Amino acid sequence: MQFRKDISISQSFIKDLIKYRNGDACGVHLYLKYDKGLFDLFGDKDVFRRGKYFEYTTTGNKGKDGKIPEPDRTKKGELTQPYKDIHIQALHFKEIMDYYGFKIKEVDYKIKYKDTEGTLDLLVECKKDVYGYDRNKIQSKGGLIIIDLKYSGLLNNEWSEYGWGLKYFGNKENHLLQAEHYTYLYKMKFGKLLPFMFMIFSSTNPDEQKIINVSFTDDDIAMHEVHLDTVRDWIKDINAKGIKKQPRKDICAECPLQVRTKCNSYVNVPEIRTHYYGTN
Repeated sequence: MQFRKDISISQSFIKDLIKYRNGDACGVHLYLKYDKGLFDLFGDKDVFRRGKYFEYTTTGNKGKDGKIPEPDRTKKGELTQPYKDIHIQALHFKEIMDYYGFKIKEVDYKIKYKDTEGTLDLLVECKKDVYGYDRNKIQSKGGLIIIDLKYSGLLNNEWSEYGWGLKYFGNKENHLLQAEHYTYLYKMKFGKLLPFMFMIFSSTNPDEQKIINVSFTDDDIAMHEVHLDTVRDWIKDINAKGIKKQPRKDICAECPLQVRTKCNSYVNVPEIRTHYYGTN
Protein backbone atom coordinates (compact mmCIF):
# COMPACT_ATOMS: atom_id res chain seq x y z
CA MET A 1 0.00 0.00 0.00
CA GLN A 2 1.38 3.39 -1.08
CA PHE A 3 0.28 6.99 -1.39
CA ARG A 4 -0.44 8.05 -4.95
CA LYS A 5 2.31 10.08 -6.63
CA ASP A 6 0.17 13.20 -7.07
CA ILE A 7 -1.00 13.37 -3.46
CA SER A 8 -1.37 16.94 -2.17
CA ILE A 9 0.32 18.09 1.02
CA SER A 10 -2.13 19.79 3.36
CA GLN A 11 -1.52 20.99 6.90
CA SER A 12 -3.61 18.13 8.30
CA PHE A 13 -1.63 15.60 6.23
CA ILE A 14 1.63 16.97 7.67
CA LYS A 15 0.27 16.67 11.22
CA ASP A 16 -0.81 13.08 10.68
CA LEU A 17 2.51 12.18 9.04
CA ILE A 18 4.31 13.45 12.14
CA LYS A 19 2.06 11.28 14.31
CA TYR A 20 2.63 8.29 12.03
CA ARG A 21 6.40 8.66 12.26
CA ASN A 22 6.11 8.88 16.05
CA GLY A 23 4.00 5.72 16.18
CA ASP A 24 0.87 7.64 17.15
CA ALA A 25 -1.18 7.06 13.99
CA CYS A 26 -2.01 4.10 11.79
CA GLY A 27 -0.88 4.20 8.18
CA VAL A 28 -4.23 2.82 7.03
CA HIS A 29 -5.94 5.88 8.54
CA LEU A 30 -3.64 8.19 6.58
CA TYR A 31 -4.22 6.22 3.41
CA LEU A 32 -8.02 6.33 3.74
CA LYS A 33 -8.03 10.04 4.56
CA TYR A 34 -5.47 11.54 2.22
CA ASP A 35 -5.25 9.07 -0.64
CA LYS A 36 -8.94 8.09 -0.81
CA GLY A 37 -10.46 11.28 0.63
CA LEU A 38 -12.56 9.44 3.24
CA PHE A 39 -12.23 12.10 5.96
CA ASP A 40 -15.82 11.73 7.15
CA LEU A 41 -15.10 8.25 8.49
CA PHE A 42 -12.96 9.66 11.28
CA GLY A 43 -13.43 11.88 14.32
CA ASP A 44 -16.27 12.70 16.68
CA LYS A 45 -19.38 12.95 14.51
CA ASP A 46 -21.29 15.22 16.94
CA VAL A 47 -18.37 17.62 17.27
CA PHE A 48 -17.96 17.66 13.49
CA ARG A 49 -21.68 18.34 12.92
CA ARG A 50 -21.78 21.21 15.39
CA GLY A 51 -18.63 22.73 13.90
CA LYS A 52 -20.09 22.48 10.42
CA TYR A 53 -23.37 24.06 11.56
CA PHE A 54 -21.43 26.85 13.26
CA GLU A 55 -19.60 27.67 10.01
CA TYR A 56 -22.88 27.66 8.11
CA THR A 57 -24.60 30.04 10.55
CA THR A 58 -21.65 32.44 10.57
CA THR A 59 -20.42 32.41 6.96
CA GLY A 60 -22.99 30.47 4.94
CA ASN A 61 -20.44 27.77 4.14
CA LYS A 62 -22.29 24.54 3.30
CA GLY A 63 -19.15 22.41 3.17
CA LYS A 64 -17.92 19.99 0.53
CA ASP A 65 -21.27 18.29 -0.06
CA GLY A 66 -23.11 21.58 -0.66
CA LYS A 67 -25.93 20.60 1.69
CA ILE A 68 -27.32 22.83 4.43
CA PRO A 69 -26.34 21.18 7.74
CA GLU A 70 -29.27 20.17 9.93
CA PRO A 71 -29.26 20.99 13.68
CA ASP A 72 -30.47 18.64 16.38
CA ARG A 73 -33.98 19.38 17.64
CA THR A 74 -36.12 18.35 20.60
CA LYS A 75 -39.34 16.38 20.26
CA LYS A 76 -41.13 19.74 20.20
CA GLY A 77 -39.08 20.80 17.18
CA GLU A 78 -36.97 23.33 19.06
CA LEU A 79 -33.22 23.57 18.74
CA THR A 80 -31.31 21.63 21.38
CA GLN A 81 -29.20 23.78 23.71
CA PRO A 82 -25.86 23.20 21.92
CA TYR A 83 -27.41 24.49 18.68
CA LYS A 84 -29.08 27.43 20.43
CA ASP A 85 -25.61 28.35 21.70
CA ILE A 86 -24.29 28.26 18.13
CA HIS A 87 -26.84 30.88 17.09
CA ILE A 88 -25.76 33.07 20.00
CA GLN A 89 -22.13 32.74 18.90
CA ALA A 90 -23.16 33.58 15.33
CA LEU A 91 -24.42 36.93 16.63
CA HIS A 92 -21.09 37.49 18.38
CA PHE A 93 -19.31 36.66 15.12
CA LYS A 94 -21.22 39.42 13.33
CA GLU A 95 -20.46 41.81 16.18
CA ILE A 96 -16.73 41.06 15.94
CA MET A 97 -16.70 41.43 12.16
CA ASP A 98 -18.45 44.80 12.37
CA TYR A 99 -16.27 46.07 15.21
CA TYR A 100 -12.99 45.37 13.42
CA GLY A 101 -14.31 46.32 9.98
CA PHE A 102 -13.82 42.89 8.43
CA LYS A 103 -15.59 42.38 5.10
CA ILE A 104 -15.72 38.81 3.80
CA LYS A 105 -14.06 38.46 0.40
CA GLU A 106 -13.83 34.67 0.16
CA VAL A 107 -15.36 31.74 2.07
CA ASP A 108 -13.94 28.19 2.04
CA TYR A 109 -11.18 29.47 -0.26
CA LYS A 110 -9.02 26.67 -1.63
CA ILE A 111 -5.44 27.46 -2.61
CA LYS A 112 -3.19 25.00 -4.41
CA TYR A 113 0.50 25.67 -5.01
CA LYS A 114 2.52 22.96 -6.71
CA ASP A 115 2.06 19.85 -4.54
CA THR A 116 0.67 21.75 -1.52
CA GLU A 117 -2.86 22.86 -0.75
CA GLY A 118 -5.10 24.33 1.91
CA THR A 119 -8.59 25.75 2.37
CA LEU A 120 -8.94 29.10 4.11
CA ASP A 121 -12.14 29.52 6.12
CA LEU A 122 -12.21 33.23 5.43
CA LEU A 123 -10.30 35.84 3.50
CA VAL A 124 -11.42 39.27 4.70
CA GLU A 125 -10.80 42.84 3.58
CA CYS A 126 -10.21 45.47 6.25
CA LYS A 127 -12.51 48.49 5.97
CA LYS A 128 -10.27 50.33 8.43
CA ASP A 129 -6.84 49.96 10.04
CA VAL A 130 -6.71 46.96 12.39
CA TYR A 131 -4.81 47.12 15.67
CA GLY A 132 -3.98 44.45 18.24
CA TYR A 133 -4.23 44.47 22.03
CA ASP A 134 -0.89 46.27 22.41
CA ARG A 135 -1.85 48.78 19.69
CA ASN A 136 0.43 47.18 17.15
CA LYS A 137 -0.86 47.72 13.64
CA ILE A 138 -1.82 44.34 12.16
CA GLN A 139 -3.21 45.42 8.80
CA SER A 140 -3.99 48.66 6.98
CA LYS A 141 -7.32 49.73 5.54
CA GLY A 142 -7.91 47.88 2.28
CA GLY A 143 -5.54 45.05 3.22
CA LEU A 144 -6.45 41.37 3.56
CA ILE A 145 -6.35 38.97 6.51
CA ILE A 146 -6.63 35.17 6.58
CA ILE A 147 -9.05 34.00 9.28
CA ASP A 148 -9.55 30.45 10.52
CA LEU A 149 -12.70 29.80 12.54
CA LYS A 150 -12.68 27.39 15.47
CA TYR A 151 -15.60 26.14 17.58
CA SER A 152 -13.99 24.67 20.66
CA GLY A 153 -14.53 23.81 24.30
CA LEU A 154 -10.85 24.42 25.09
CA LEU A 155 -10.54 28.21 24.90
CA ASN A 156 -8.49 28.48 28.09
CA ASN A 157 -6.85 25.05 28.13
CA GLU A 158 -3.07 25.37 28.41
CA TRP A 159 -2.09 21.70 28.25
CA SER A 160 -3.98 19.99 25.42
CA GLU A 161 -2.42 20.17 21.96
CA TYR A 162 -5.84 21.44 20.86
CA GLY A 163 -6.16 23.99 23.68
CA TRP A 164 -6.23 27.75 23.09
CA GLY A 165 -4.60 29.00 26.28
CA LEU A 166 -2.00 31.66 25.53
CA LYS A 167 0.58 30.93 28.24
CA TYR A 168 2.26 28.15 26.23
CA PHE A 169 0.87 28.98 22.80
CA GLY A 170 4.35 29.00 21.31
CA ASN A 171 4.49 25.25 21.98
CA LYS A 172 1.15 24.54 20.25
CA GLU A 173 2.65 23.07 17.09
CA ASN A 174 -0.74 21.73 16.05
CA HIS A 175 -2.11 25.27 15.71
CA LEU A 176 1.06 26.99 14.55
CA LEU A 177 1.61 24.55 11.69
CA GLN A 178 -1.81 25.35 10.27
CA ALA A 179 -1.20 29.09 10.50
CA GLU A 180 2.24 28.74 8.91
CA HIS A 181 1.01 26.49 6.08
CA TYR A 182 -1.88 28.77 5.10
CA THR A 183 0.28 31.88 5.26
CA TYR A 184 2.87 30.09 3.12
CA LEU A 185 0.28 29.10 0.51
CA TYR A 186 -1.02 32.63 0.06
CA LYS A 187 2.48 34.11 -0.07
CA MET A 188 3.71 31.62 -2.66
CA LYS A 189 0.56 31.82 -4.79
CA PHE A 190 0.00 35.59 -4.73
CA GLY A 191 3.30 37.05 -3.51
CA LYS A 192 1.87 38.74 -0.40
CA LEU A 193 2.57 37.98 3.26
CA LEU A 194 -0.81 38.33 5.00
CA PRO A 195 -1.68 38.39 8.69
CA PHE A 196 -3.24 35.16 9.96
CA MET A 197 -5.84 35.04 12.72
CA PHE A 198 -7.56 32.29 14.64
CA MET A 199 -11.06 33.37 15.65
CA ILE A 200 -12.18 30.92 18.36
CA PHE A 201 -15.70 30.61 19.73
CA SER A 202 -16.46 28.62 22.86
CA SER A 203 -18.76 25.60 22.53
CA THR A 204 -19.31 25.57 26.32
CA ASN A 205 -19.92 29.27 26.99
CA PRO A 206 -21.83 31.10 24.22
CA ASP A 207 -20.54 34.46 25.42
CA GLU A 208 -16.83 33.65 25.26
CA GLN A 209 -14.58 34.21 22.25
CA LYS A 210 -10.88 34.69 21.56
CA ILE A 211 -8.88 36.08 18.62
CA ILE A 212 -5.22 35.15 18.17
CA ASN A 213 -3.09 36.87 15.54
CA VAL A 214 -0.09 34.74 14.49
CA SER A 215 2.64 36.90 12.99
CA PHE A 216 5.15 35.51 10.47
CA THR A 217 8.18 36.92 8.65
CA ASP A 218 9.44 36.12 5.16
CA ASP A 219 12.17 34.04 6.79
CA ASP A 220 9.52 31.95 8.57
CA ILE A 221 7.83 31.24 5.25
CA ALA A 222 11.17 30.29 3.65
CA MET A 223 11.78 27.86 6.52
CA HIS A 224 8.36 26.27 5.90
CA GLU A 225 9.54 25.40 2.39
CA VAL A 226 12.50 23.60 3.96
CA HIS A 227 10.08 21.71 6.22
CA LEU A 228 7.99 20.76 3.19
CA ASP A 229 11.06 19.25 1.52
CA THR A 230 11.44 17.06 4.61
CA VAL A 231 7.78 16.03 4.35
CA ARG A 232 8.30 15.09 0.70
CA ASP A 233 11.22 12.89 1.75
CA TRP A 234 8.99 11.25 4.39
CA ILE A 235 6.38 10.41 1.76
CA LYS A 236 9.01 8.90 -0.54
CA ASP A 237 10.40 6.83 2.33
CA ILE A 238 6.95 5.59 3.37
CA ASN A 239 6.11 4.62 -0.21
CA ALA A 240 9.41 2.79 -0.57
CA LYS A 241 8.76 0.74 2.58
CA GLY A 242 5.00 0.51 2.20
CA ILE A 243 2.34 2.09 4.42
CA LYS A 244 2.21 0.20 7.71
CA LYS A 245 -0.55 -0.52 10.17
CA GLN A 246 0.34 0.68 13.67
CA PRO A 247 -2.29 -0.88 15.94
CA ARG A 248 -2.82 0.48 19.43
CA LYS A 249 -5.97 0.47 21.51
CA ASP A 250 -6.65 4.21 21.32
CA ILE A 251 -5.81 4.33 17.60
CA CYS A 252 -7.92 1.28 16.75
CA ALA A 253 -10.88 2.73 18.70
CA GLU A 254 -11.14 5.50 16.10
CA CYS A 255 -10.83 3.19 13.10
CA PRO A 256 -13.78 2.53 10.75
CA LEU A 257 -12.22 -0.90 10.09
CA GLN A 258 -12.14 -1.86 13.76
CA VAL A 259 -14.28 -4.98 13.28
CA ARG A 260 -11.82 -7.84 13.66
CA THR A 261 -12.91 -9.57 10.47
CA LYS A 262 -11.90 -6.48 8.48
CA CYS A 263 -8.53 -5.79 10.11
CA ASN A 264 -6.39 -8.62 11.45
CA SER A 265 -4.21 -6.12 13.33
CA TYR A 266 -7.05 -4.75 15.47
CA VAL A 267 -6.30 -4.58 19.21
CA ASN A 268 -8.61 -3.82 22.13
CA VAL A 269 -6.17 -4.11 25.04
CA PRO A 270 -3.52 -1.62 26.18
CA GLU A 271 0.09 -2.31 25.37
CA ILE A 272 2.58 -2.88 28.17
CA ARG A 273 4.88 0.09 28.68
CA THR A 274 8.08 -0.22 30.72
CA HIS A 275 9.46 2.59 32.83
CA TYR A 276 13.14 2.33 33.74
CA TYR A 277 13.74 3.57 37.24
CA GLY A 278 15.95 6.64 37.43
CA THR A 279 15.01 7.88 33.93
CA ASN A 280 12.56 10.58 32.88
